[in-house]
Amino acid sequence: MSASEKRDLYFATVQYKNRIAIVHVSREVQLTAEMVRNIQLAALEMSGGEMHAHLVDVSRDVSSTVEARKYSAKNDLMKHHIAYAMVGRSLPVRILANSFIKINRPKVPTRLFRTEKEAMEWLEKKVVDYLKKNNVN
Repeated sequence: MSASEKRDLYFATVQYKNRIAIVHVSREVQLTAEMVRNIQLAALEMSGGEMHAHLVDVSRDVSSTVEARKYSAKNDLMKHHIAYAMVGRSLPVRILANSFIKINRPKVPTRLFRTEKEAMEWLEKKVVDYLKKNNVN
């Protein structure tokens, strides 16, 4: 599915385009495992079951529960994920995101970026690499 599609959840928006789910979490939200699962289910539905990447903008003073971080790193829906990029600028958000990467060790390549542009460039490359490696059109 290459057309852009957007869904509004009460705590985030999820947009899907060119195998990348772009998630903007609302200001001052504390993500729970259920919220993360709802984001991933929305992205999976929008992808039509295709392998896809996730860009999650957590720059609006977003936090997450321990359970949400554990779930984000390893869950049954990740078999559909190519890579995971987070965007965050503030020091507290960057510390939390870097801790997530180091402690929870996500199943897919995961990086933190300061800008959405940098994150998109990295994810686009990951998607292209995946498609070439797996002979997917």
